[in-house]
Amino acid sequence: MRSYFVVFCLAVIGLGTLPHAYAKTENTSQDSAQSLLQVFLDAMDASPALRTAHSKLSIGRAQRAQARGQLLPQISATGNFSDNDQSYPDDTTPDTSFEGEKYGVQLQQVLFNWQAFANRKRATFVVDQKEAEYYNSLGLLLLETSDRYFAVLGAEDKLALVLAEREATEQQLKQAESHFKRKLIKVTDLYEVRARAATIRSDEIDAESEVALTKEALWEVSGNEISGLYRLNSAIEFPDVNGSLESWVAKALQSNALLKSRESAINAAEQTISERRGAHYPVVKFVASRQKSDLGYENTQTAKRLITYYGIDVSVPIYTGGSSSARVKEAFHMAEIAKSEHEMTRRELVKRTRAAYLSAKSSIKRISAAQYAVEAANASAMAMRKGFTLGTVTTVDVLDALKQEFSAQRDLQQAKYAYIQALLNLKKEAGSIDKGDIEEINSWLLPPGA
Repeated sequence: MRSYFVVFCLAVIGLGTLPHAYAKTENTSQDSAQSLLQVFLDAMDASPALRTAHSKLSIGRAQRAQARGQLLPQISATGNFSDNDQSYPDDTTPDTSFEGEKYGVQLQQVLFNWQAFANRKRATFVVDQKEAEYYNSLGLLLLETSDRYFAVLGAEDKLALVLAEREATEQQLKQAESHFKRKLIKVTDLYEVRARAATIRSDEIDAESEVALTKEALWEVSGNEISGLYRLNSAIEFPDVNGSLESWVAKALQSNALLKSRESAINAAEQTISERRGAHYPVVKFVASRQKSDLGYENTQTAKRLITYYGIDVSVPIYTGGSSSARVKEAFHMAEIAKSEHEMTRRELVKRTRAAYLSAKSSIKRISAAQYAVEAANASAMAMRKGFTLGTVTTVDVLDALKQEFSAQRDLQQAKYAYIQALLNLKKEAGSIDKGDIEEINSWLLPPGA
């Protein structure tokens, strides 16, 4: 998993030049517009959650280095310089003053320390846990960025359709007023058209507000002002999801980053139990020292001497008041919590993977159905306009057909966005998001006006 995610990050960074392929245009609005990939790269730089996860990973690596260092040779050096005065109360021996020097160097090497051995293994599992959590945060950031990106596009689509509906309704209002003057329609029909026009103006205000709010939400995750976004290519044929539901669930159980972090947490908790049990075991060290001094017992003056020492130090814990046993029990229950959290994560993962798979599958069907609905609504609206001209249908019938036409177009766009989000959710849960997935989705987008 570690190597996969390293490749993933490098691939995302390497994709940074991809959007420039769309920048060769004379339209300045296209130059300032941002693709999904550009916004995601900005979000990677700006995300506090991702920085926090990276810092936790760095802390874990530092703790692993500390644990490893406890098993490596420990070397220390000492030096002492003193001015000594020596006197005798019985006055039979003359007082003396002398300077003393003492130098020493010592080497210690752990031969057996079960706590240190287990702590080193635990630190390795903690690093694996923090690494998996970091990449899970990266996947969540991609989903959040994509969700907010397409929320902006959906809001802009809604505004554009409301504006188009307003224009069509105003044209219909002019026709209705002309027909009313010629006494071809009832006054109630005219009032109905005016009411529809007023309602659409209110819808336009709501749509403009929604665009502004969704852009603010996207700014929050990317950290940059949103001047314009690439649009979804209407000619794209979306691919169906390959593989069965069971295969995607199996892939998620094997590769999901969050589940991997829970597995590493269990391993770390079990090593904590082992480390705390090690408090009952002896500690064995090899010690070598060399000392040069001209001071003796209680800093008495002696001839300069050089002492070299080699030995094995053994310390055996006998009784600690029951604290060591209590710490083992605490670690055991912490391991039980880690196992329970792993099981909860596993069940939630299966549920989310199934939901994402079924959502992606149903979105493909909704896109196809929505396309047929758009064609039917367009044909119906055109027929209603002709019918109104011929006097066979009322103004209200035309307005209803127009509303259905724009509603069908809006549903089609929303179905496309829902498919993209479901596909990303599915691949994130399965731990299979890579360069090709991001590149493919980004290729479905075109600069404004393209």
